[in-house]
Amino acid sequence: MFRERVSRPRSTPPPVADFGLSPAHPKTAYDVRLYDFSYDPGGVGIATRRWDFGDGDTSTKVSPRHRFDSGGSYDVRLTVTTFDGRETTAVRSLRVV
Repeated sequence: MFRERVSRPRSTPPPVADFGLSPAHPKTAYDVRLYDFSYDPGGVGIATRRWDFGDGDTSTKVSPRHRFDSGGSYDVRLTVTTFDGRETTAVRSLRVV
């Protein structure tokens, strides 16, 4: 008896966007350093990063520095895209005093 083997395309998992920052409780007019901990479980690799600091400024650096000019709550977003076009975003709320 002959059995036909059917291959199904495997779905590649999305990248994992993750980041940290220092200091954890920033103050206005001081630099905050952001660290990208993102990775691609699909093994293709991270091609681009886009940071949105929630105050109108953005960056495409791997680990940028940013200074918030006024106190308040900010949603900091990191969007990563793989070389084959998969994308995901991590968001952290940050309180600046």
